Amino acid sequence: MTKKLAVFSSIFGLLAGCAEMNYSNSAEPDDCVANFVIENVLHLSFDDNYFMEKGQKFRIISADKKERMKDSSKSQHADLFRDKCTSGKLESDKKKAYIACCYLGKLNGNHVIMRSYNSGGSGFFTDIVQCLIEKENLYIQDVSMLGDRALDGIVGYPRLGSNGDLYLKMRPSISTIASLAGVPNKDIETGPFQGAQDFWNISECVYNLNTGKLEIISMEIDFENSSDVAKILKEIFPSHEKTVRVEKNEIPDFLNKFKSAYLKFARKTARR
Repeated sequence: MTKKLAVFSSIFGLLAGCAEMNYSNSAEPDDCVANFVIENVLHLSFDDNYFMEKGQKFRIISADKKERMKDSSKSQHADLFRDKCTSGKLESDKKKAYIACCYLGKLNGNHVIMRSYNSGGSGFFTDIVQCLIEKENLYIQDVSMLGDRALDGIVGYPRLGSNGDLYLKMRPSISTIASLAGVPNKDIETGPFQGAQDFWNISECVYNLNTGKLEIISMEIDFENSSDVAKILKEIFPSHEKTVRVEKNEIPDFLNKFKSAYLKFARKTARR
């Protein structure tokens, strides 16, 4: 980074005493801890937030204790603490981005946050960040579930279970579903194209943060789509209405049919 970027968020300060707490050892983070973690993520620079990766380390923000005490009484804190979600804007002379964070809980000593961000273009990205705050540093332990709108984008805010299961709604891409169906990677690489705005499903899923395993529980499929996705769906559902719901017990059969249809188009594309 050649320029320092400014960040403006809906949080105006830290609660008095937050900086003195041992966040890494708190079994059940309270609102003060959630606020502190989220604010540190929001205050990262444009590039740090946009290209966040596992293994990065950042120096945490500091604030004058008097200012923290003064700002802690502001009414905006009440809404923030109830929802543990907030948003902000990152900008410089040439770049602008909007980011929102929602605190989901704590797992294996890590704070779990969902981020959604827009870099000024059409992209609207989502991911799950696990981080740890120790002394004066914010450590990024893991970044997972990266998505962009119809390409694995998360819808709404997930719920975190005690065993690491993340219960969420998302829009799995055709390549993600192909992988779950057992399609070989070489065929996924040459497979049908899907754009970030080819919205064709909303699925209820479970993603385990410990194992990285994604499971689709149910799907709501929309057939009003003219892309390659529609060609695959037509193979699976020759006769259908505008929407079809695939329930949990129907998912295995759907994945088998999806694999067959996907391979048909993938290998046809590869021969061209």
